[in-house]
Order: sequence, then structure tokens, then C-alpha cells
Amino acid sequence: MSDNKRKANEITTDIPEAKRVKTEENEHDFAPRRKPVKGVKTLAVLSIKWADQKRYASSGACRNMANQVRKFYLKNSRGMLQFKIVKTAVVRVPYKSARKNINKAEVYCRRRVKADIYCIINNGVRGYSNAGGNTAHLRGALARTGNHEVGHLLGLGHSGRYYRVKNKWKFENYGDRQSVMGKYASSLLTAPQYYHQGWLF
Repeated sequence: MSDNKRKANEITTDIPEAKRVKTEENEHDFAPRRKPVKGVKTLAVLSIKWADQKRYASSGACRNMANQVRKFYLKNSRGMLQFKIVKTAVVRVPYKSARKNINKAEVYCRRRVKADIYCIINNGVRGYSNAGGNTAHLRGALARTGNHEVGHLLGLGHSGRYYRVKNKWKFENYGDRQSVMGKYASSLLTAPQYYHQGWLF
């Protein structure tokens, strides 16, 4: 084995390996691709107007986010997944701006419109954004955050990277700069994510 091949082998073999499915043809094959995430899903983007709050994301900001999410997933799914925007609006809730009231306010918002997926902007009441069930819980109206959290609702995890420090490999959970599922601005996903969603062909 040449020195270059030996070095390449040393670099790749000490990276922690993802769990793989062993087959007769190749014991390092990737896991089977999921059924494609496709079809038409309805989307509502709503901004909470708290009873004691003067500044909040406008209906225009909601429309912008909804359009950005629709365009992002239409492009990245190669037209297989389409979002139909059913509502973009500011919803005035009868609660004061407090973290303990977020769940009640979101239920109040969801009762105003029926959708497959909701992006609900709490306007800074919670210090971070996350997603669960059928709702992206958003701190603000940044479109790429909407794309990221909707990605979680569609089954995508964070996009990280391995990097080497003093001959040891470390993992940065959000470190991939090429995917919207990292912490950096991106208009794309990565090849494994396209594969996972059934959008790679």
C-alpha cells in the first residue's frame, strides 16, 4: 500500500462510523432509503400578538416565511413535496407574554385554522426555536429558521460535521455549512439528507 493510500485509510477508519445495514454485496451499504416524502401539505404561518406586547412579526413577515418555506422544499424535493399556504396572519391572543402561556397561545392559534404543518412565531417569548408534533415553535420570523424547523417536522435531524483536534475526532452537532439543518445559512440539504427523504434519484 502506498503512503498516500495508507494515510487516507488511517484518516477515514478512525472516524466514528454511523450505524449501517450489512448486506451480502457490501457490508458498508447505507440503510434503505425511506419512502419519498411527497405530496401536498397545507401550511399555516402565524404570529402571536400578546395582550401586553407592542412589537411582533407582521402578517407580511408571515407571508414571506410561508413563501420561503414553500419554495425551499419545492426546489429541494425536486417538486415531489408541495406546500399549500392556507393562512398567514397575526393572531391576537388573550394572554400576556410569558413562557408559561406559550402552549395555550399556540393552541389558540391552531384552532383558528386547520393545517398539516404550523409555523407559530412567539416573538421572542421563548429564547430559542424548536419543533415537534406538527408545529415549528419559532422565536422570530427568520425564514431560514422556518426552513430548519420544518425540516425537523419532515423527519430531518441536525447536520453536523467531524473535525480533528490534536489527533482526535470531535463532532459539532450543527457544524455542517452546506445544509439548512446546520446553524449556517444555506439553500440546500446534503446528499445523505436527500437520500433519507427519498429525494435523491
